[in-house]
Amino acid sequence: MNKQQEELAMRLDLKTPYKWVMDNLIPNKSSDVQERWKIMSKMVELNQEWVIEVVNNGELKLSDVLHDFRGIYSEDEHFLPRISTEKEYTFDEVWDYIIEHHIATENELRLVCNINGSSVDNLNEVIDVRTGYVDVEQHTWSLNA
Repeated sequence: MNKQQEELAMRLDLKTPYKWVMDNLIPNKSSDVQERWKIMSKMVELNQEWVIEVVNNGELKLSDVLHDFRGIYSEDEHFLPRISTEKEYTFDEVWDYIIEHHIATENELRLVCNINGSSVDNLNEVIDVRTGYVDVEQHTWSLNA
């Protein structure tokens, strides 16, 4: 574990209620600091992007953090996190993606934007109507699946 990952584990430890970790993740309920440190370190290893989002975003609901913590820590392959670590795409990035993947032509996109307005949401609607996938993330995932 490098220095940045150690710092993330420490910051996650500060954000996570002590009693919740003890009651939910440590089987013998010992107050072993080493055991708690192993849990925080494992979380960083399992999903560093999620930990970064949690420790840097002060506006997250604690119930969402704890829900995700439990799901990630259990390594449940069917788990769906509440806290997103997905990249937010700009209008230009989505526009270029649609053109590059032949989802719609430039003229079609201009028409949609002239009628409905120029927004990422409207471009995602084009992806949805043409492909059945709701946005760039889903469409990209479908290509790699």
